[in-house]
Amino acid sequence: MHGAQESKAENVGSGLLGARRSMGWVLVVLVPAAVIFYGLDFTAGRQLLASHDLVYSDFWHFYLPLKAFYAEELREGRLATWCSLLGTGVPLHAVGEVGMLYPPNLLLYRFLPLPQAVNLSVLGHSVLAGALASLYAREVGASRTGALVAGIAFGFSGYFVTHARHLSLTAAGVWLPGILWGLERSARRMRARDFALLAVMGAMPLLAGHPQMAYNHALLAGVYGCVLCVRSTRRGRLSVGWLGAVMVALMLASPQVLPTLELHAQGPRSGGLDRDFATQFDLHPAYLRTFVQPKAFGDPGRLEDGDGFVGVPGAVHLFWEAVYYVGWIPLLFALVAVALRGRAARGPEPPVANDVGNPMPRLLLLLLLGLCLALGRYIGIDGALHRFVPGYDLFRFHSRFLLGSALALTVLGALGITAIQARLALCSGRQHGLMTVVLVTLSFLDLRMALSDHNGMVATDRWMSAPSTLLAIQQREAGRHEPFRAFSFDPDQRSFLRAYQRASGWHGDQAPYDTAHQLLRDDANVFFGLDQLEFYLPLYPQRSRAATEALYLHNSRTGRSDRVAERVARLFNVRYVLAPEGGPPGPLKRLGRFWGQDGGERSEAVDLYGLAS
Repeated sequence: MHGAQESKAENVGSGLLGARRSMGWVLVVLVPAAVIFYGLDFTAGRQLLASHDLVYSDFWHFYLPLKAFYAEELREGRLATWCSLLGTGVPLHAVGEVGMLYPPNLLLYRFLPLPQAVNLSVLGHSVLAGALASLYAREVGASRTGALVAGIAFGFSGYFVTHARHLSLTAAGVWLPGILWGLERSARRMRARDFALLAVMGAMPLLAGHPQMAYNHALLAGVYGCVLCVRSTRRGRLSVGWLGAVMVALMLASPQVLPTLELHAQGPRSGGLDRDFATQFDLHPAYLRTFVQPKAFGDPGRLEDGDGFVGVPGAVHLFWEAVYYVGWIPLLFALVAVALRGRAARGPEPPVANDVGNPMPRLLLLLLLGLCLALGRYIGIDGALHRFVPGYDLFRFHSRFLLGSALALTVLGALGITAIQARLALCSGRQHGLMTVVLVTLSFLDLRMALSDHNGMVATDRWMSAPSTLLAIQQREAGRHEPFRAFSFDPDQRSFLRAYQRASGWHGDQAPYDTAHQLLRDDANVFFGLDQLEFYLPLYPQRSRAATEALYLHNSRTGRSDRVAERVARLFNVRYVLAPEGGPPGPLKRLGRFWGQDGGERSEAVDLYGLAS
């Protein structure tokens, strides 16, 4: 009896040791792969991402300046709970997307210079996504080769590459395979430590600061967990363990969740979104073609070769919300896994406390569930989802549920590779090694050729240097020591869109974007410590936005707001107004005109106006 127990313990221990060794090899492959994918200059912080969002840049106008503010506060020994430089002041911690309590952020932005911290966040989360996908694949029975291919395919998939500039989106996205791994592991082994790990995995996307991805993960994992529980032979204990894990996860994340919920109650989405507005970006079925041809509808970063991202006529969508390409290798081997119906797809396992059956049905469910939730209105289920699924009406861009489908494809591909290895009966380590090298290399090259040129790059010094408009304001304010605000006037966001069109995307010459740099638009002012009444946030008190909107006078002739309400500006202590050349008309006094670094040959001018004291 004791001998059997000792043998079982040895098997479990050797299984855990093997898993650790497998993860070591995964990291040995993923880390250099990430450096090769993004380049040495990016890794060293000499370059930053230059891909944008057409009429603005989430990276330049939101993430980078707020991360700079967050890093500065951390170095001063504080958390950036409040930012007085935006609007009339905003509770920045409650906004969430800065991810102030997210452990990787606390380390990166406290100890590294800002460019390296931002870029290593991008690289590190690609590596982490791949590592967790590999761990999940191993847990459901994939070989080391299959798990490594799954890690490469998921970590450098379309989601993480095209959303690289959306730092909180990718930071939250990486934890989906970790959560599913925690569900599988805790269901099979029924140990307290596994339930604890599941709780940590569940808390991470909430701390990372993207509520939608945390919600998506919860919905996908909830359905997945129900299927696991049904297959379980110990449902009662498993349900109690998972309930405890959920409670612990919420407690761990509560310092972030509670302030965000309080701010949400004061924000524009407190009553939910209109159904038509919420489902506006549901995925048109034609975009599923991007799973085999990621740039089938063009590339928004390159206008010189066509029209950029053309899209489907009549459908509203964005390139980075439609491309979840994982490469041809996982797709082909996923078909193999489905054809074999999981036979010979699972390798030898250590003894488990609870049998939950073949993972193939759960993976197929995850694949189909992600597809259905992403397609929404185009398959006629948006009404039911909007009405009966709690929280569904708070978000748009339901195509992000495709991350679950992309993960399912990579893990199915890993099981297909495992099945082929078992059928070929490869005996020697050299044969296994050769197959691993070939499949991993082909998978990485496929993704690199298809996606690595999506993100443009710009020299760090170019965008981190103070623009001449700011220097002019500082010179005029020298010695005054009186508080004041600036206001960036471009209500239709015309300047950035024109720059995007003049630059033919975001590759090559960045000079047309200098106008946006000079405007200090949205949150870019925070980067340089300038108090600005305009702000750009995903979540904010409705009253703060009302104060900003009061500065625009509506022009009944053009139907456009193209004047500044001078009296309101004075009320909020606005002393300077920045606007694209030629506006705003009215009694404001123009103090100067400024161009980009090229002297005006490619970029538009920015006018600086003053209000008399």
